[in-house]
Amino acid sequence: MTDINNLITDNIDLWTNAIKKRKGVGRGSSKKIELVGVKKLRELILELAVRGKLVPQDDNDEPASVLLERIAIEKEQLIQDRKIKNTKTLAEITDDEISFELPKSWEWTRLGIITEIGPRNIVEDNTQVSFIPMPLITTNYKGSHGQEVREWREIKKGYTHFADGDIGLAKITPCFENSKLAVFSGLKNGVGGGTTELHIARPFGEYLDRLFIILYLKAPQFLLVGETKMTGSAGQKRVPKDFFSGNPMPFPPLAEQHRIVAKVDELMLLCDQLEQQTEQSISAHQTLVEVLLDTLLHSTTTSAAGSISSATKSTTAENSTRTSETADASAKASTAMVGGNESGTNSRAATCIQDSFQTNWQRISEHFDLLFTTEYSIEQLKQTILQLAVMGKLVPQNPNDEPASVLLEKVAKEKEQLIADKKIKKQKVLPVITDEEKPFELPNGWEWSRIWDVAKIITSGSRDWAKYYSDEGAIFVTMGNLSRGNYRLRLDALRYVKPPVGGEGSRTRLEENDLLLSITGDVGNLGLIPKGFGEAYINQHTCLLRFMTACQNRYFPELMRSPLAKHQFNAPQRGIKNSFRLGDVGEMVVPIPPLTEQHRIVAKVDELMTLCDQLKARLNDAQTTQLHLADAIVSKAVGQQAKNPESKVEIKTMKITTMLTNCNHYINQDDGILAALVKTEGGEADAKAIWNKSGLELPNFYKQLKKEIKVGYINTPAKADFEY
Repeated sequence: MTDINNLITDNIDLWTNAIKKRKGVGRGSSKKIELVGVKKLRELILELAVRGKLVPQDDNDEPASVLLERIAIEKEQLIQDRKIKNTKTLAEITDDEISFELPKSWEWTRLGIITEIGPRNIVEDNTQVSFIPMPLITTNYKGSHGQEVREWREIKKGYTHFADGDIGLAKITPCFENSKLAVFSGLKNGVGGGTTELHIARPFGEYLDRLFIILYLKAPQFLLVGETKMTGSAGQKRVPKDFFSGNPMPFPPLAEQHRIVAKVDELMLLCDQLEQQTEQSISAHQTLVEVLLDTLLHSTTTSAAGSISSATKSTTAENSTRTSETADASAKASTAMVGGNESGTNSRAATCIQDSFQTNWQRISEHFDLLFTTEYSIEQLKQTILQLAVMGKLVPQNPNDEPASVLLEKVAKEKEQLIADKKIKKQKVLPVITDEEKPFELPNGWEWSRIWDVAKIITSGSRDWAKYYSDEGAIFVTMGNLSRGNYRLRLDALRYVKPPVGGEGSRTRLEENDLLLSITGDVGNLGLIPKGFGEAYINQHTCLLRFMTACQNRYFPELMRSPLAKHQFNAPQRGIKNSFRLGDVGEMVVPIPPLTEQHRIVAKVDELMTLCDQLKARLNDAQTTQLHLADAIVSKAVGQQAKNPESKVEIKTMKITTMLTNCNHYINQDDGILAALVKTEGGEADAKAIWNKSGLELPNFYKQLKKEIKVGYINTPAKADFEY
């Protein structure tokens, strides 16, 4: 008997921390992340329930064998009374079909033995009845459903029949996989009809708890095997009636069925609470990160980078004793926020020690490894880095730098010469930048400008490229090749064109350092043309932004992926799909630092983004380990493999091949139980081998491993390999 309460409480952090981001979504929330740990816990509860491992057996319970005899007598009487048809006798269950052992008072049976499959109703045509389409059937553990009222004549043909007390299971994909089912109750006049995509079971008498049957139909093994039995084409696959009727089913005494249902209710309520608390915790963490990072953006600008330097140095000293890889990565990221140019930093920091930026950064850096522990928080950190960069807060200013005003004068003269040489057209006069358009104050030496002031060309691609499509030739860059949040081109699905020489499309032939920008639909996706890209063109949905020669460095691509740029992309909403006109691009208001500071900013952004990526990689590794440890605990609790190894129905098992290594902080301490075992293997060993040697149950092994990682006896494992 598995002590489910201890299994839950001993691994509470595993159930709540094993999460993953849903595909195709952004910011984490209860709708955009999947609480895999709680999901696995629910599955474990169901599997233990139908295996007789959830509640203790009672020797005083009437055994299931007697119950089955009564059901058989009831069924025979219904056949004699011609209330049901005599159906083909289902085969006895063989050893090859049995996938696990049952408690002694349980029996194996089939749903088609204890219920009538696919019953029909006999009802007067003008009787009002319930009509239940698939959308009104839920996935909950009570089998609840909605209903509409129809006359029987409307639905008696072409629909599935059912009555109060019947059990319905969705048979079509994806409703079956999602476990849509119902125990029909409260039907109008006790009967109803509905979607044809249901299998219906009508129990013989009151010899079973219908909610226990629901648990059986929701158990992971039933769903897993059911998926393998589905027939039909993709999108229209269905579970056969023979599987629904004939799959071996564990059947406990009736009294135990009731106890199991009550226990599942209790535990599912606990899962609901865990889910709610986890979602609230994630939401609170997100809010905390947002608020703290926002304080950096709204702090006093003066000498901000110097304040980062001062605050971070003290934090780095405090964090020097951390030993886990995650803490090391956090400390590195915190340290990296120091301005890259140390000249004059200490003196500037000393003069502004009370500056609000220093205070706010200190608050964040002291808890860096606690704050940036989710994918969302790391993404917010990246966005903050970019925003600090364009605000002049990321690196210290150098008063010896040539100011941006001189750079803009040089660019203006170069542009005048290009116009005189008829290499570019004269642009219209740009509106003066107003104070309302300036979202923040700039450091000394910086200037506000419009994109057109530093751009040589702003244009979009030509239309009617379809006639030039080819299997080879010049690369044809479309919006699908642009990226969200960065400017790396996505080259996994390239198209090619062969345009005519001197054709209209040649005006947008791409060059090195051209920045591409999506201007319809998902506005603001970017792509930077690298050196040696070759002949390439764009279509009309993409803006080509070619900067003046002096401005062809990566400060401007970084600027165009910053929150400052995104805010301007989102400002003009036109039509059903957002659009951003070429004129909007040219009139974007952007901060221009001195040229040498632009290079320092790019170097610092590169450094910090690398560290953010390392944090994210370690986070992903940790999450993967959490997910598979949850799988391992579930497998351990229900039994790691099927009773009969040759059976077609087999529960998947998992082999953990994570490597554990000793940390320098381990020097034969008595509480380093696992570290000592690793040391005997030469300082490196497979996690499963150490688990087996430890003699600990898996949950206790997991707790001990976390403890020894935390105190620095064992290094945080690298990405695990898991074999099934």
